[in-house]
Amino acid sequence: MKHYQTIYYRHRGAWTDKDSQRLNNLMNEVAKLGFRLVSTVNHSPSRDNASDETILLFFELDIPEKQ
Repeated sequence: MKHYQTIYYRHRGAWTDKDSQRLNNLMNEVAKLGFRLVSTVNHSPSRDNASDETILLFFELDIPEKQ
């Protein structure tokens, strides 16, 4: 069986090393739970502000079948 999780990462302004580190930390924490990254979608700009960016991260987790 599989479990899927979607995480939205949104940032405002110019992309910095701090944003890269936050996203990396987020992905590492999700990986510790057993999820693996399946796909990403980068959506930019948002309607609110041309400098906003949203990154959608799609994760998958294999759950062993109970016998």
